[in-house]
Amino acid sequence: MKIRTSEYFVREVILSMIRNRWMTFASIGTVAVSLFVLGVFMLIVVNMTRLASIRLS
Repeated sequence: MKIRTSEYFVREVILSMIRNRWMTFASIGTVAVSLFVLGVFMLIVVNMTRLASIRLS
């Protein structure tokens, strides 16, 4: 890909993010909440697994 083409794509992405601020905020917020929920779930699973292995031994 040519450098001019990649510069064009980056410029269009930035302009689109500025034009559609609400949708940009909504998509970033959705990803952040999803990662947070995944992290909490993973913490619970790891702690329950350790608790089960301690009780069984």
